[in-house]
Amino acid sequence: MGESPKQPLQLSFNASLKIDFQGSRVTSDRGLILVRELGERLGFGESIQQHLTDSRRGRNTQFPFDDLLRQSVYSRLAGTKDLNDAERLSQDPTFRLIGSEKIWDRGAALTSRLQSFETEMLAQEENFAGLARLNRALIGKAGSLWRRLVLPKRIDKWSLTSLQQRLVKTGGRLVKHARYYRLLLAESHLTRRLFASMVRRIELLPLPAG
Repeated sequence: MGESPKQPLQLSFNASLKIDFQGSRVTSDRGLILVRELGERLGFGESIQQHLTDSRRGRNTQFPFDDLLRQSVYSRLAGTKDLNDAERLSQDPTFRLIGSEKIWDRGAALTSRLQSFETEMLAQEENFAGLARLNRALIGKAGSLWRRLVLPKRIDKWSLTSLQQRLVKTGGRLVKHARYYRLLLAESHLTRRLFASMVRRIELLPLPAG
């Protein structure tokens, strides 16, 4: 990650994504990029593979299992109340970029696909038990590390509601170039310096075992 204030910031989970800042607010939820970077450092994808089972076959695998779970989890972190917002979020640049390369251009899952994923696939007995194991193994740890190691001191006392509204609900605009994407974030509570500070702290977290 570059340190010059004029150079865009880069993240480990998506080498094609560059982060920069601009002065105006365009849209929302760009702070989820930080949550995605933290998840990468903590081995969230590996834990999904370890604890959950994808029983789909053939054309039903259009959307990777990992992408569907991330979309389900991160939409809740963004304050989405129900699955009806999946139609809008499917083309949201953040929800495309936090997934695998397969959905960067195509878009995330629509309401019907995400609903069947949550009510059928995750409700299977083996996955229902797997979610409990995933929660114990990763999410609890991620929550404590996020507060102890990732949040700078000046904001580590913020409530979960404040974190959602001031960090996750951050405006931005996506610009696609030939070989990479540039995400232009609005300067608000989440400033360039604060964003870079949290990325550096995430980089200091231990890599997942294995």
